[in-house]
Amino acid sequence: LASATGDLVNTATVAANNETDSTPANNSATDTDTLDAQADLSITKDDGQATYTPGGTVTYTIVVSNAGPSDVLDASVSDTFDVTRLTSISWSCVATGTADCGATAGGTGDIAVSDVDIAAGAGNFLTYTVTADILASATGDLVNTATVAANNETDATPANNSATDTDTLDAQADLSITKDDGQATYTPGGTVTYTIVVSNAGPTDAV
Repeated sequence: LASATGDLVNTATVAANNETDSTPANNSATDTDTLDAQADLSITKDDGQATYTPGGTVTYTIVVSNAGPSDVLDASVSDTFDVTRLTSISWSCVATGTADCGATAGGTGDIAVSDVDIAAGAGNFLTYTVTADILASATGDLVNTATVAANNETDATPANNSATDTDTLDAQADLSITKDDGQATYTPGGTVTYTIVVSNAGPTDAV
Protein backbone atom coordinates (compact mmCIF):
# COMPACT_ATOMS: atom_id res chain seq x y z
CA LEU A 1 0.00 0.00 0.00
CA ALA A 2 1.21 3.53 -0.75
CA SER A 3 0.18 4.45 2.81
CA ALA A 4 2.30 1.74 4.50
CA THR A 5 4.45 2.81 7.47
CA GLY A 6 6.81 1.09 9.90
CA ASP A 7 8.71 -2.13 9.26
CA LEU A 8 7.40 -4.70 6.79
CA VAL A 9 7.58 -8.00 8.73
CA ASN A 10 6.48 -11.38 7.38
CA THR A 11 6.86 -14.87 8.87
CA ALA A 12 6.45 -18.26 7.21
CA THR A 13 6.15 -21.54 9.19
CA VAL A 14 6.29 -25.25 8.52
CA ALA A 15 5.00 -28.03 10.78
CA ALA A 16 5.14 -31.83 10.61
CA ASN A 17 1.73 -33.43 11.12
CA ASN A 18 2.76 -37.11 11.20
CA GLU A 19 6.39 -37.06 12.34
CA THR A 20 8.40 -35.82 15.25
CA ASP A 21 10.47 -32.76 14.31
CA SER A 22 13.78 -32.99 16.13
CA THR A 23 14.64 -29.33 15.57
CA PRO A 24 11.49 -27.21 15.83
CA ALA A 25 13.50 -24.00 16.29
CA ASN A 26 14.06 -23.75 12.55
CA ASN A 27 10.44 -24.27 11.62
CA SER A 28 9.78 -20.59 11.07
CA ALA A 29 11.53 -17.84 9.16
CA THR A 30 10.95 -14.10 9.31
CA ASP A 31 11.86 -11.42 6.76
CA THR A 32 12.01 -7.79 7.96
CA ASP A 33 12.32 -4.74 5.69
CA THR A 34 12.66 -1.22 7.08
CA LEU A 35 10.70 1.64 5.59
CA ASP A 36 12.15 3.51 2.61
CA ALA A 37 9.26 5.70 1.49
CA GLN A 38 9.82 7.32 -1.91
CA ALA A 39 7.68 9.93 -3.58
CA ASP A 40 7.78 12.44 -6.40
CA LEU A 41 6.43 15.76 -5.19
CA SER A 42 5.97 18.52 -7.75
CA ILE A 43 4.70 22.09 -7.73
CA THR A 44 3.49 24.52 -10.37
CA LYS A 45 2.82 28.25 -10.08
CA ASP A 46 1.18 30.65 -12.53
CA ASP A 47 -0.67 33.96 -12.47
CA GLY A 48 -1.96 33.64 -16.03
CA GLN A 49 -0.13 36.69 -17.33
CA ALA A 50 3.30 37.67 -18.63
CA THR A 51 3.29 41.30 -17.45
CA TYR A 52 2.14 43.21 -14.39
CA THR A 53 0.91 46.75 -13.84
CA PRO A 54 2.00 48.65 -10.70
CA GLY A 55 -1.12 49.67 -8.82
CA GLY A 56 -2.99 46.60 -10.07
CA THR A 57 -3.56 43.15 -8.56
CA VAL A 58 -2.16 39.66 -9.06
CA THR A 59 -3.62 36.19 -8.42
CA TYR A 60 -1.30 33.19 -8.26
CA THR A 61 -2.47 29.57 -8.56
CA ILE A 62 -0.11 27.03 -6.95
CA VAL A 63 -0.71 23.29 -7.40
CA VAL A 64 1.14 20.66 -5.34
CA SER A 65 0.93 16.98 -6.35
CA ASN A 66 2.60 13.62 -5.69
CA ALA A 67 3.34 11.07 -8.43
CA GLY A 68 4.26 8.47 -5.79
CA PRO A 69 4.82 5.65 -5.41
CA SER A 70 4.51 6.38 -1.66
CA ASP A 71 2.06 8.67 0.09
CA VAL A 72 3.60 11.85 1.52
CA LEU A 73 2.99 12.83 5.14
CA ASP A 74 3.83 16.18 6.75
CA ALA A 75 5.42 17.80 3.70
CA SER A 76 6.36 21.50 3.66
CA VAL A 77 5.02 24.15 1.29
CA SER A 78 6.58 27.61 1.32
CA ASP A 79 6.34 30.85 -0.60
CA THR A 80 8.03 34.10 0.41
CA PHE A 81 6.54 37.17 -1.23
CA ASP A 82 8.33 40.34 -2.33
CA VAL A 83 6.92 43.04 -0.04
CA THR A 84 8.79 45.73 -1.99
CA ARG A 85 6.29 45.09 -4.79
CA LEU A 86 3.32 43.32 -3.16
CA THR A 87 0.98 44.19 -0.31
CA SER A 88 -2.32 42.91 1.17
CA ILE A 89 -1.24 39.32 0.48
CA SER A 90 -3.74 36.57 1.35
CA TRP A 91 -3.93 32.89 0.46
CA SER A 92 -6.11 29.81 0.81
CA CYS A 93 -5.62 26.07 0.28
CA VAL A 94 -8.15 23.61 -1.18
CA ALA A 95 -7.48 19.86 -1.03
CA THR A 96 -8.63 17.48 -3.76
CA GLY A 97 -9.00 13.72 -3.33
CA THR A 98 -7.39 12.44 -0.14
CA ALA A 99 -4.85 15.27 0.09
CA ASP A 100 -4.88 17.37 3.26
CA CYS A 101 -3.96 21.07 3.66
CA GLY A 102 -2.90 20.46 7.25
CA ALA A 103 -3.79 22.64 10.22
CA THR A 104 -3.54 25.90 8.24
CA ALA A 105 -5.72 26.19 5.14
CA GLY A 106 -5.32 29.92 4.69
CA GLY A 107 -3.69 33.07 5.94
CA THR A 108 -2.01 36.36 5.11
CA GLY A 109 1.57 37.04 4.11
CA ASP A 110 4.05 34.27 3.36
CA ILE A 111 3.06 30.61 3.04
CA ALA A 112 5.01 28.45 5.50
CA VAL A 113 3.32 25.14 6.35
CA SER A 114 4.95 21.82 7.23
CA ASP A 115 2.09 19.39 7.82
CA VAL A 116 0.43 18.79 4.45
CA ASP A 117 -0.41 15.24 3.33
CA ILE A 118 -0.58 14.22 -0.33
CA ALA A 119 -1.45 10.65 -1.23
CA ALA A 120 0.14 9.22 -4.35
CA GLY A 121 -1.86 9.57 -7.55
CA ALA A 122 -3.10 12.18 -10.00
CA GLY A 123 -6.42 12.65 -8.19
CA ASN A 124 -4.79 13.90 -4.99
CA PHE A 125 -3.41 17.44 -4.94
CA LEU A 126 -3.47 20.80 -3.16
CA THR A 127 -4.40 24.09 -4.81
CA TYR A 128 -3.21 27.33 -3.22
CA THR A 129 -4.75 30.59 -4.42
CA VAL A 130 -2.82 33.76 -3.60
CA THR A 131 -4.14 37.28 -4.14
CA ALA A 132 -2.15 40.48 -3.65
CA ASP A 133 -2.15 44.16 -4.50
CA ILE A 134 0.80 45.47 -6.47
CA LEU A 135 2.37 48.66 -5.13
CA ALA A 136 2.01 51.60 -7.49
CA SER A 137 5.73 52.27 -7.01
CA ALA A 138 6.81 48.77 -8.13
CA THR A 139 9.63 48.53 -10.70
CA GLY A 140 11.58 45.75 -12.36
CA ASP A 141 10.41 42.17 -12.83
CA LEU A 142 7.85 40.67 -10.45
CA VAL A 143 9.38 37.29 -9.54
CA ASN A 144 7.90 34.76 -7.11
CA THR A 145 8.93 31.19 -6.28
CA ALA A 146 6.98 28.49 -4.44
CA THR A 147 8.57 25.28 -3.12
CA VAL A 148 7.49 21.92 -1.73
CA ALA A 149 9.66 19.50 0.25
CA ALA A 150 9.17 15.99 1.64
CA ASN A 151 10.12 15.70 5.30
CA ASN A 152 9.71 11.95 5.78
CA GLU A 153 10.17 10.47 2.32
CA THR A 154 12.89 10.39 -0.32
CA ASP A 155 11.94 12.57 -3.30
CA ALA A 156 13.09 10.89 -6.48
CA THR A 157 12.89 14.04 -8.61
CA PRO A 158 13.78 17.13 -6.55
CA ALA A 159 14.16 19.26 -9.70
CA ASN A 160 10.38 19.79 -9.87
CA ASN A 161 10.07 20.85 -6.22
CA SER A 162 10.07 24.57 -7.00
CA ALA A 163 8.24 26.76 -9.48
CA THR A 164 8.86 30.40 -10.38
CA ASP A 165 6.51 32.88 -12.02
CA THR A 166 8.06 35.98 -13.62
CA ASP A 167 6.14 38.99 -14.94
CA THR A 168 7.78 41.91 -16.69
CA LEU A 169 6.86 45.51 -15.95
CA ASP A 170 4.00 47.12 -17.84
CA ALA A 171 3.68 50.51 -16.14
CA GLN A 172 0.44 52.34 -16.95
CA ALA A 173 -0.47 55.83 -15.80
CA ASP A 174 -3.00 58.55 -16.66
CA LEU A 175 -1.26 61.92 -16.55
CA SER A 176 -3.32 65.08 -16.94
CA ILE A 177 -2.67 68.79 -16.81
CA THR A 178 -4.84 71.90 -16.40
CA LYS A 179 -3.92 75.54 -16.88
CA ASP A 180 -5.92 78.66 -16.01
CA ASP A 181 -5.25 82.34 -15.38
CA GLY A 182 -8.68 82.97 -13.87
CA GLN A 183 -9.76 85.42 -16.52
CA ALA A 184 -11.22 85.41 -20.00
CA THR A 185 -9.60 88.65 -21.21
CA TYR A 186 -6.26 90.37 -20.82
CA THR A 187 -5.14 94.01 -20.76
CA PRO A 188 -2.05 95.06 -22.69
CA GLY A 189 0.41 96.53 -20.19
CA GLY A 190 -1.07 94.48 -17.35
CA THR A 191 0.02 91.19 -15.78
CA VAL A 192 -1.14 87.59 -15.95
CA THR A 193 -0.81 84.69 -13.47
CA TYR A 194 -1.20 81.13 -14.65
CA THR A 195 -1.97 78.17 -12.38
CA ILE A 196 -0.87 74.83 -13.82
CA VAL A 197 -1.88 71.57 -12.10
CA VAL A 198 -0.36 68.19 -13.07
CA SER A 199 -1.91 64.98 -11.71
CA ASN A 200 -1.80 61.21 -12.22
CA ALA A 201 -4.93 59.04 -12.04
CA GLY A 202 -2.73 55.93 -12.01
CA PRO A 203 -2.70 53.10 -11.49
CA THR A 204 1.13 53.37 -11.68
CA ASP A 205 3.30 56.07 -10.17
CA ALA A 206 4.80 58.32 -12.87
CA VAL A 207 8.57 58.70 -12.45
